[in-house]
Amino acid sequence: MPSDLTEVLQLVRSLESEGEGETTLTDIGFTVTASDLDRDKLFDVIEAVHTHPEWFTDFELRTDSPTIRLFGKSGTGVVTHSDGFEELAELDLSTNHDRSERGFNNYRDSNIERAVEFVHTLVDGLHTNDGHSVTLTGIVDKSTIEDELISTFPSVLQSEIDVFLWPDPDTLGQWVESKSIADVIDAFFAFEKLPVFVFESSFSSIFDASVVTTLEDVDELEGQELADSRDQYQEAMQRARKSTVWHDDLSPVPPAAVIPVRDVIPGFQPVLVYSIYGVFSSAVEVKNGAIEFTVTSEPTTFTKQVDPHDASRDHDLAEIEGLVRAYEIYAEHEDKAAFRDFWRLAIANTCDDLLDLPEHVEEVREYYEDLQVDAIEENFDDLSDAIQQINSFMTGLTSRVSNAATQLSRQIQTLLFTLIGTIVANLFLVLRWNNVTYVPPFSLFIVVVLVGIYFPLIQDRIEDLTGLREEVKKDYEMYEAEIRRFSEQIFDFEELEGRKDSYICMAKKKEKWAQERLALIFRLLMVTWAGLAIWSFVGYPVASMQTTVGAASLIGLIGIWQYHGEKEYFDYQYMIGCVTAGFGVLGLRFLVETSLWTF
Repeated sequence: MPSDLTEVLQLVRSLESEGEGETTLTDIGFTVTASDLDRDKLFDVIEAVHTHPEWFTDFELRTDSPTIRLFGKSGTGVVTHSDGFEELAELDLSTNHDRSERGFNNYRDSNIERAVEFVHTLVDGLHTNDGHSVTLTGIVDKSTIEDELISTFPSVLQSEIDVFLWPDPDTLGQWVESKSIADVIDAFFAFEKLPVFVFESSFSSIFDASVVTTLEDVDELEGQELADSRDQYQEAMQRARKSTVWHDDLSPVPPAAVIPVRDVIPGFQPVLVYSIYGVFSSAVEVKNGAIEFTVTSEPTTFTKQVDPHDASRDHDLAEIEGLVRAYEIYAEHEDKAAFRDFWRLAIANTCDDLLDLPEHVEEVREYYEDLQVDAIEENFDDLSDAIQQINSFMTGLTSRVSNAATQLSRQIQTLLFTLIGTIVANLFLVLRWNNVTYVPPFSLFIVVVLVGIYFPLIQDRIEDLTGLREEVKKDYEMYEAEIRRFSEQIFDFEELEGRKDSYICMAKKKEKWAQERLALIFRLLMVTWAGLAIWSFVGYPVASMQTTVGAASLIGLIGIWQYHGEKEYFDYQYMIGCVTAGFGVLGLRFLVETSLWTF
């Protein structure tokens, strides 16, 4: 496609040179007198439209006095307008237009070159013999072509790239000059889409926070190169948006996306001015048709209304380079709020006006560096305190996690010992009185106490350990941010974070272990509960103490569910099974005894 497209664009540019043309953001329009074109040029135009009708929004050949459309574009290529030829028939013409219409229609699908012969004969005859001028107009649909170019990129990148096709950088510059800076920014710099500028001209491709390439090279763009540029652009856009308040739906333009291409696209100089002054400002908004940049550094605030187009013309090349140099100094710490404030303070105390900045770059830099030194000296004690605090934090973290995990283990062990004690107590009852009369009610009482009182306590301890993990994460992030505010080199954060993660992992494993054990014991107790209740209902008279305790325990289980049903260990299905089995057996017992009593 790029080779065909290059030929079409070259053809359109040649038509513009012979007639009129206009390139906009979405299309390229051209108008030319058809009789001024030789046969080959006319053939090239019609063949291009006929072969790639999707690349053209409009195309037509028409007479001017009167205006009669003779040929146009359809989805299948160039076609005749029968109504137009009927209008020609009403004129007193010597040209055999019927033959041209029939000839074109006969050959348009099989031999477009032969078909164009009839068009050329018609145009020449109308002009030479009948004195009618024939105009050829067309509109190239840039948007469709740009979408086709995007489709050649890796699919994972297609939604994150905007392609902008222009004949050459000068044409782009002319369009930029004719539009407001807000329109230019809105057209090219979407927040999450890497701008890729594709020109017909030949030069070396540029891959940075924006991409500039040619039609000849667009097929050779590597997916990894585009992905890297996309990442750079999005990160730069994030920094630009974070550093400044942008009002009135104005979009930031990261200087990193404009500086590398400023030599290739000189027309982007207004964009460069807007982007650099924008990130240096505290706020940017539209006022009175201009861009108002506000630099605030307490107690100083000054504003400047600037037309970036005018400013870029007023600044000479040396001043533009001064702006670029100023941004390069600023960019070293652009992501740190304190240093952004220092930079604005340096501007406010060095320049009388924002537009004076290019002439005072060195003074601003020196003032800025002095502020950095002062800040380091004033905050060194705070830095030492922060380091001491994080050391204390890591020491305390070990103790807190260890104690919490130990307490949780002990409570699980206590639960197990209680169950073992219940078994031993039941054995004592059996051996002491040589019967099992008190085993069901005693065991049910123990189970009720465990499930209703002790289980929630253990679950609370597990949740406390979970809360401790979250608290540790927040504390660590706070201390880390405090130290990073000063320097990332003083502390080995990778090793420190590894230690923190190991403690958190240990706590998480203990939580999981305790939760699994608690859930397992709960299910076992539900099965035991059901078994004891059934034993009470089947093994003893209906009016016995055992049956009463069994029924009361099941009712108590329903009450426990009301209060503790949301606990993580609580298995609703096992609880329903226990209650259903118990009361089912009791109901069956009543039914059987009622039947026996009746008979």
